[in-house]
Amino acid sequence: MLEHARGTKFSMEFQSLQEKAQKHGKQPKGRLLLWVVFQRFRLEKDRGTALTQHHLLSLTVQGSEVKGLIEFRQRFDFVWEALEPSERPSDNAVRSLLFENLKGRPLMSLHIDRFRNSSSSSSKRTWEWLYGKMVDVVDIAQLEENTASISKALAGGNNRVAANAAPKAQAKEKAKPNNGDKSEQDKAKEKKEREKAKKKEKEKETKEKARAAATVATSEAATPAPAAPAKGKGKGKDKPKSPRAKEEKAKLPCMFFAYDCCTHGNACEYIHDKNNLYKGPKPRGIKASAGAATVAAGVAMASALPTAKGSCVEEWQCGNACPSEQESPKAFTTVMTAMACLDPGGNATGMAGVCTMNQTKNLISKKHLPEETHEMFSKAPEKLQFSTGGGTRTGSQAVRMKGDLSGDNVFYSLKDCPPALSVGIQVNEHKRPWIWFPDQLPFFVKADRVQDVTFFCPESAKIYADRIEENVPVLRESVSCSALPACGRAVKPEAETLMAAPSEPAPTRDKPVESGKADAECLRLKPDSSLPRFGEEDELTACAEPIPGGGDEPLDEEDAEEHPEWTPSLRERLIAASKSLAHQLTHYPKNRYCDICKRAKMTAKVHRSRKDEGPDPDDTPPLHYGHRLRADHIILGQDLTKGSEGEQACLIAYDDYSGCYGAFPQTNRSTDQNVSVLRKFGGTRAHGKALCVVKSDAASELVDAVKALSWLPDPGVPHDLFHNSQLERAIRTFPGIFCGWRLDAGYKFRGVHLVLDYDSLRKDERGCGRPIQVYASELVVEKLSLFKSEAAMPMLDAREALPFEKGAPEPKVRKRKTYVTLERALRFGVTLGCKGCDRIAEGVPHNDACHERFRKLLEDEAAALKAKAKAKADAARPASDSVAPAAPLQPSREATCPDETKQGVKGADLDYWDFDSKRMAWKRVHVKPRKRLYTPVGRHCPFDFHLLSSARETEWKCRGKLSTFSDDWQDKSPNRRISSKSWVGATWFFPKKEIDPNQAKLDTMKANAEEQLKRSPLKGAQAVAAILHDLEALDPKAVPSFGSTLTGDSAPTSASSQTKVKRNRRAEDATLFEFCCEPDSMLGQVNEENEINHFRLTESSSDMSCPKQTESLKKLVQLFPGCDLWGSIPCGPWSQLQHLNIARLGNGFREKLRKKRQRSRRILKNFISVAEVVLAQGGHVSFEWPQGCSGWALPELTQFIQKHGLFTAVTHGCAHGLMDDEGTPHKKPWRVVTSCWKLADNLNTKRCQHPPGFQHSTIEGSKTAKTAKYTRSMATTIVHSLYPHLSSQVAAMPVMPSSPHCHVPRTPPKDQEMIYAGIHHLIDRKDWGKHAGAQECIDGEAKGLISNGTWDYREVVSRRDLLARKEPLNIGRLMTILSIKHFETPELRKLKARIVFRGDDIRDEANNLAILQELKVNPTGIVGINFNLAYGAIKGHCSSQSDVVKAYTQSDLNTKVPTWVELPRELTPPEFRGIERPCVRLWKSLYGHPESGFHWHERFKQVMSLMGGEHSELFQSSFWFPKTRQLLTLYVDDIVLSGPKDTQAAFWEELQKHLDIEPPSEVDRVLGRKHVYQREGNTVMTYDMSDYCRNACDLYEQLSGRKLKEAATPFVAEGSLLTSDWETRGQLSDAASRVLMKSLWLARLSRPDVMKPLSDLTRRVTCWSIADDKRLFRLMCYLHSTPELSITHTMGDEPENLKLSLYTDADHASDVEHAHSTSGMILCIEGEHSFWPLCWASKKQTATSRSTTEAEIISLSPGVFGEALPMQQFMEKVFGREVLLQCHQDNSAVIQIVHAGYSPKLRHVSKTHRIDLSSLYEVYEDPYVRLTYINTDKQRADIFTKALAPAKFPAALQLLQME
Repeated sequence: MLEHARGTKFSMEFQSLQEKAQKHGKQPKGRLLLWVVFQRFRLEKDRGTALTQHHLLSLTVQGSEVKGLIEFRQRFDFVWEALEPSERPSDNAVRSLLFENLKGRPLMSLHIDRFRNSSSSSSKRTWEWLYGKMVDVVDIAQLEENTASISKALAGGNNRVAANAAPKAQAKEKAKPNNGDKSEQDKAKEKKEREKAKKKEKEKETKEKARAAATVATSEAATPAPAAPAKGKGKGKDKPKSPRAKEEKAKLPCMFFAYDCCTHGNACEYIHDKNNLYKGPKPRGIKASAGAATVAAGVAMASALPTAKGSCVEEWQCGNACPSEQESPKAFTTVMTAMACLDPGGNATGMAGVCTMNQTKNLISKKHLPEETHEMFSKAPEKLQFSTGGGTRTGSQAVRMKGDLSGDNVFYSLKDCPPALSVGIQVNEHKRPWIWFPDQLPFFVKADRVQDVTFFCPESAKIYADRIEENVPVLRESVSCSALPACGRAVKPEAETLMAAPSEPAPTRDKPVESGKADAECLRLKPDSSLPRFGEEDELTACAEPIPGGGDEPLDEEDAEEHPEWTPSLRERLIAASKSLAHQLTHYPKNRYCDICKRAKMTAKVHRSRKDEGPDPDDTPPLHYGHRLRADHIILGQDLTKGSEGEQACLIAYDDYSGCYGAFPQTNRSTDQNVSVLRKFGGTRAHGKALCVVKSDAASELVDAVKALSWLPDPGVPHDLFHNSQLERAIRTFPGIFCGWRLDAGYKFRGVHLVLDYDSLRKDERGCGRPIQVYASELVVEKLSLFKSEAAMPMLDAREALPFEKGAPEPKVRKRKTYVTLERALRFGVTLGCKGCDRIAEGVPHNDACHERFRKLLEDEAAALKAKAKAKADAARPASDSVAPAAPLQPSREATCPDETKQGVKGADLDYWDFDSKRMAWKRVHVKPRKRLYTPVGRHCPFDFHLLSSARETEWKCRGKLSTFSDDWQDKSPNRRISSKSWVGATWFFPKKEIDPNQAKLDTMKANAEEQLKRSPLKGAQAVAAILHDLEALDPKAVPSFGSTLTGDSAPTSASSQTKVKRNRRAEDATLFEFCCEPDSMLGQVNEENEINHFRLTESSSDMSCPKQTESLKKLVQLFPGCDLWGSIPCGPWSQLQHLNIARLGNGFREKLRKKRQRSRRILKNFISVAEVVLAQGGHVSFEWPQGCSGWALPELTQFIQKHGLFTAVTHGCAHGLMDDEGTPHKKPWRVVTSCWKLADNLNTKRCQHPPGFQHSTIEGSKTAKTAKYTRSMATTIVHSLYPHLSSQVAAMPVMPSSPHCHVPRTPPKDQEMIYAGIHHLIDRKDWGKHAGAQECIDGEAKGLISNGTWDYREVVSRRDLLARKEPLNIGRLMTILSIKHFETPELRKLKARIVFRGDDIRDEANNLAILQELKVNPTGIVGINFNLAYGAIKGHCSSQSDVVKAYTQSDLNTKVPTWVELPRELTPPEFRGIERPCVRLWKSLYGHPESGFHWHERFKQVMSLMGGEHSELFQSSFWFPKTRQLLTLYVDDIVLSGPKDTQAAFWEELQKHLDIEPPSEVDRVLGRKHVYQREGNTVMTYDMSDYCRNACDLYEQLSGRKLKEAATPFVAEGSLLTSDWETRGQLSDAASRVLMKSLWLARLSRPDVMKPLSDLTRRVTCWSIADDKRLFRLMCYLHSTPELSITHTMGDEPENLKLSLYTDADHASDVEHAHSTSGMILCIEGEHSFWPLCWASKKQTATSRSTTEAEIISLSPGVFGEALPMQQFMEKVFGREVLLQCHQDNSAVIQIVHAGYSPKLRHVSKTHRIDLSSLYEVYEDPYVRLTYINTDKQRADIFTKALAPAKFPAALQLLQME
């Protein structure tokens, strides 16, 4: 380096360093010098980078060769590596840069097509893929170049080495200095080498002379003088050369003749003899040829023959024509080019030529072959004459060459001709077809593989040649010639010529023509009537007029107008004028034959009008709507006065396929507005995989908008004739914007008209130009014409019409493939040829044909079942209309048990009841998969529990295997698990005594109906079925027959009924008509209180049985669009007791009853007619009758319910507070059918909640009339359900002074509703004797502990004696807990005993409080369990769990001193009860002892170590097993194991040898959180904590006494909290912590959406206020509205494709009560198809941040160090590789500060926040830890920092994948 630095700018600096080092006796190290150089060329980041995004995005590819790609790649790599990751452009920008630069390169054409055809989500649509393909192309080209250079060196290197060996040796010898001082040995060695070189030179001269002599002997001419040998460069340098005499020259061969470049010809003084050629070196005047062709062919085809490796190199064997004379063949390499030249026998004129592959011979020149092969040329079989545009060339020599691919061929020697292979010879003689498709490389087909080629082309698409002459196809067609663009005028064709294939199909010849006829037609001219005739037609000779040439064209339009017809005389006259003096002075007018005028015309600007250029010839026609669009702007103005709404521009879009225009006014021309406009105009067909090209000008806002939509931009270039001129001209002449329809995306008309307000337009009010959207069904057009049209509107052409039907078709909905299950395969049989059916147990996918077959089979089966059910319904349909009681229904299996055919049950995926007549037992059919046994607990069982025995039989099917299990369901664990996998089947429960099977079937039918009503309101036909079944179950004899009831399934019977008018129901327009009511109805009172318009139709004010009054009511209803109707006509004629009155009073009463029923039916029909009008206007209709009213079976009512799909609901009066005069509840069942789902759902929840056996008040006598009126509770429920806006009003909590609260008793009052959910009722010790079996239960628990060795009775000592020993020890006491399990269900109650250690009273030997060891146990956190589940979700892995049986007792109690326990009386054996306070030694850990947890954990770690597990210090209680690749996590006694499936069974077996655990099963519930898996394709897991969420809401309602409502977000609205609310103590100040702690566990486990509001409220527990009451109420309302909302985890990538992502965010002092910022964080595992959150947090910062940047950095630090880095280290250990940690930050200033490691404005954070910026800087120096920028809209942590608005909250949930 010191040597190279001399004379540079580093010389002085290096010299100073050298002198400094020499003072210490050393030399400077090379590393120091390199550092000096690097410092000189370094880039200082603090001052800005030298290269920016602009440098990268401005790179272009120069030229179309590989060299341009190489240079582009080098520049791209240099700039890309110089940029920091945060400073690099986005992926879309880099992708656009590469696409724009590579799309026009021929070498990249195939890759560009694949890039265009790929979908937007494909990996081929990334810039990395495109860059990789460019690198591959460059590498392949470099390999080809290297191969060619090596081949060239091998071919020509031997001669050069031999020729230059001697001169180099002599020059080397001459250049050596005189070394007189060398040793004698060296001198002898040098002398020997010189003699050896001279000997080799003599041998070479001898060989050359012998070869020359042999050549002379075989020549015909006299033997010339031998050629002088070639001399070296150094010989004869001092001797002058004398000129040779003519005689000497005549004896020597011409050196230029040997290389075919002698210019003297026959006058040359040297010999021109082919048998005596010059053998010396090449003359200096001849340059080395590059192998390019010097022969200019008129039409040629050049294409390289591909080799096996894709290069152009071929190996050939050459030899003489006669094999006997051929010497040993020599292999050499050359490049053969398949080239087509003009036909040698063709016409020499310009218009009569033959094109395409017209080369009849294989050609080559000697200079393209090695010199040693020249002697193998011999006389050709025939003399070759080759005619080209440069003249005729002759050749008389040939050589036979054999190639590996082209075969054995004869090549003719032609001067300066490149190697050319005749395609015709290869096709006809070697039988190798030649195929060349557009945009592809041509290729030959091997002769032995021709039969493998499949080719299909219709006859109409073929173009046959007319004939073949000497292996050359000849085509005949008519052509027309035109001048080049510089000439200006076209020449009309006058004759047919022989040319290439035609472009139009009209003259195409489908079949070959005979050769003779074709020749005659080719030479015949077209007859012209203007020409004179001199004989018959076959003797015609045409005398055509002279045709002007290229120089005879007019210069401009003036010249053409002045001289319209050209003649030879005109040429002579203009030529003479161009030479005149007058024209030379002025050059006016322009003369076409004047050179100066021509040059002036060529440089002048063209000013001529353009005609309609028509379509762009380079454009392909569009294939569908949205394939090619055009876009441009109309600028309206720069101020806001140009448009009524501030519009400044209008974007015009045009579709080339349909010819549609779209005009979209815009307030600005930003990219975002252009994106929304183009997306709306393009519609669905322009999205996804469809190719969409948008032509526009080069405006950046349009080009960027197109790129943002992943479309292909095609910006225009100036003066482009065919680019966007069509749209630009249309914009200038645009007639106006049509306003009449609302067009959705893709030009879809959905029945919405745009209407202008006439009054506003007439008064010119502000906003009068804004149209109003009106549905077509609501549009009323007056007959009066406001404007008189002078003429009818012209009909639009089909091309101009808006494509309402054919413009943009609906997107194809991707249908799910039909599942092929084992049950279906057994039922229908397997599909032949389907591998999935053959290996169905292995999960092999089925083919499409198999899926389609099963789909058709299932459809046919469903259609058959539907037809069968309809036939049964028609057969069972009564036909009479009498009021006489019908015959009792026969309770058959088909008629009375709808569960068998899944009637009355919503969907076939729900369990249902049935009665098995063969076994005489109730049967619970389990359709939904389950794992545990079924216990009949609930209110919807078809039997009484006192009639049921304890026998239970379960038949279950799992994985195709059928098993049976019998047990006693009232003993032990009734809900225990019988399988680790999900199963389906049935459970039988047997009665104690015989029962009536018919009655049992009716009971099962009723239970199914009640269970279905509990799930969701029934609708349509299902509602009618439930109504009739209820009537049949109550009293089958009292059910009359009124005709048809069920008409089919739940779908409406007519198409018109399916149309539901949608109307926005405003609060001020709320109106309710009450049909047949009392003047003081409670429903009207509640409506008046809520300011709802209410119309009472009473008996005194109207007669609803009169048709005229009904029509008047219809007109009144029409005046209130969107009104509602409530009906309840008198139900007395349809009472269940009327059949008793008929039997008691006789026929007279029967006639009266018939008239009453006829009147009631008329009223009902009038109600239905009014209801039709209300429904048509978008209102709700409701009808109420008692549940047991037989009028529900009326056909007009059932058909009305079924037609409009009304919902049914049953509610009880006692749930609404209906009581008699004595306060006893009335259980009056009301049934309501309504079109409002919310009303039906709310009424269904109001059922009787009294326990079984409760005595309700009997409805009889005078009590009946009082029960006809609604209570206020029921009326309020109806009104608030119909008008939800009333429920959204949240009243403010009262503001009152603070006062002490009274004590809240633990026992709830009697009037408060009890909530039971898995309760263990604790039994007081004094009540133990009241429960039979209490002592046995306690003894059983103690026996289990004693058998485990927890304690023993070998040494029983009194407490006094222990203390007297004065030995170190601890004494504690045991405590027995006795409770009743399942206390909420009397049938399942069971005694349960637990024995624990009392940790609150431990004494030492001095009877003082004992001091125990400070032992800590850190159980695993939620992060460790979540990662364990993520590891088990990887393909090929699974997760399982198990519980340790009595975990603590399986470890020894290794306390510091012995521990003794005092036995209570119930645990003391009789033989030791005489001992006062007996004590025993405690050997095992027991629940309650402070050190038990630590000892159990140590025992478990010991077992894991024996099994080969490695304990993780990062995540406690997590163990990694490298051999089996298993990951185990322990939480107290719950074990979760994840890893490969094939090793888990062996692992569990090994673990059971060390610990007593329960049988392992799939992960179901961990930490109280249920996990639901779906492993079809990608693994999808969701959490189910809906029960826990509802329990929390119930707890809030119990503590606050308030009913929760619906809420969309957990945050209160802005402005709803007053300042005084923060100053007054809240109502829930003492109980808020109970609700918050319960909800906080829910938020940490599965609900990150409520983490922010919960963390805010938990900080307010000590200073609770009314504002916190409101915020907590809003939060609980949100949880009440979304109990089943859960985060969705997805795992679809391999471990090597996963990365760790950290999202951090912070607000800046957005809270009201403090100025501290809030930090938000979420850590997750991500991949291309994976998203698995691990943890999330929302915390208040400890100090106030001065800026948003400071707050963001504070939130980043704990997320990186607290969670991300430990998890990254743990993942690397599990995955066995480096794991990328990518941190996402939406603040660019934070990224710059972290990368710099320092900021002057943040020097205080180490003091205030305890954050070190240098530590963050060091973390991100790691290449596997990155900090990248992310848009705020994609920031997943945004929801943890602030209260989001309702409009942004759904997007935040979507980012977290919460559904």
